[in-house]
Amino acid sequence: MNSFLHSFRPILVAAAVIFSIEIGVQALVRPNAIERSNFLDLNYMANEPSENLFIYEKLKNFIDAPADVIQVGDSSGFLGIVPSLVERYLNGMTYANLSCCFSGFRSYYEIAKAAMAGNRKVKALVLHIALTGLPQRLDSSAGTFDGDGGRTYSAFGAPWARLSPPSLALRSVVTDGVYSLGGLVRPMIAGLTASGMVRDGLQSIDRTGGWWSEVDLRWTAGNPKSNLTGECGKDDMVPVDFGSPAGHRKYYEPTLWGDRFRAEASFEQFAELAAQHGAKLVIAFQPHPCAHMEAASLALLRSTLRALQESYFEL
Repeated sequence: MNSFLHSFRPILVAAAVIFSIEIGVQALVRPNAIERSNFLDLNYMANEPSENLFIYEKLKNFIDAPADVIQVGDSSGFLGIVPSLVERYLNGMTYANLSCCFSGFRSYYEIAKAAMAGNRKVKALVLHIALTGLPQRLDSSAGTFDGDGGRTYSAFGAPWARLSPPSLALRSVVTDGVYSLGGLVRPMIAGLTASGMVRDGLQSIDRTGGWWSEVDLRWTAGNPKSNLTGECGKDDMVPVDFGSPAGHRKYYEPTLWGDRFRAEASFEQFAELAAQHGAKLVIAFQPHPCAHMEAASLALLRSTLRALQESYFEL
């Protein structure tokens, strides 16, 4: 028996060393659940994608500082909602803007779920989206950088995400040193990006509670070259049409009971998540510059929201 156990001694010693290292990292660095995740790429000789950095920075900042109101969604909220301005009307409650990018509704959901986990003070979940960003079937032209939300789920929502070791928080330090051999091969990167614009965005996130001002000059007010004709067309219409499944299949999913509007299923997920935490759900649509919307699409959206309000009183 002793001989049998002795054969496992190297493995036990290695396990003890690894365990000691992880305990030491946790005690000294004290990384939170986001810093321990595998969300970032950290690829060789490449800047980290800005979308990844923005989401990571927002969650890292706010996961340990729970807010009363949590906002998720696409870039319309990221660039459009300033927490400090909203908080003036919240009677002392705090507001966290976790909106970022066109990463898809599953990604928005996982971000909200991660931010609300263990947050006993949350009172409202805000889903802030653009009318042109309603859920649709993903294809090669869908535009989401996170595909079906798999990256966000794997890093924050999957059961195994809870098992991420503390040392993962040091990945960027290790990879930067290894990739550059301590500065011998190439200069070590100060941070995860060399882009000045992205760094400005990260600083704005830290400074404002999650907001970043619009940087696309095509849509800046007063820009003499700004022209919304290409966005709204000659009829000044919002460029979306999902009023019926015919010809607009990407906005619908087939079920045993017929075609279902994808937005309805997504909104229900958020309503159930908010209900689990005893919070209200607020669905906010970014004001659109176009004056009109296709009648059948507007009617479907309104009827979907009315039906949700009947099922979820806190909507």
